[in-house]
Amino acid sequence: MADSLSESAKKQIHDDVYTNKPEITGFIGDLGLADVYRYENWLGTLKTFSKNDEDFVKNLNEIILNEMTDPRETLGIRSMVDNHNYLEKLSKEAKDKYLYYIDNYIKSYSSNEKASYINSKK
Repeated sequence: MADSLSESAKKQIHDDVYTNKPEITGFIGDLGLADVYRYENWLGTLKTFSKNDEDFVKNLNEIILNEMTDPRETLGIRSMVDNHNYLEKLSKEAKDKYLYYIDNYIKSYSSNEKASYINSKK
């Protein structure tokens, strides 16, 4: 569907999706698979409506560096980063922040089986 739209329509959809990042609610130590799934789908939609892969990587850097408000978001980013080799495409600062947040979240909430499971799926 995205390929059949005009560039201006794609940009409008992209911008609307970008500004409506899903919120992960609840106690910081809790992480539901539905939250991760919703976040993964949000990123997938951003990727679909980005002009190109380079544009999506810019968005991903921006999200990690300036838009992440919860370390659990890194687990929602995990599959996109791993499945598309985006870790090496991120800026050094975004990569460092992403790895720091994911590592420290897993260490801080080691009893969160869902987070450990998601983190183990590399």
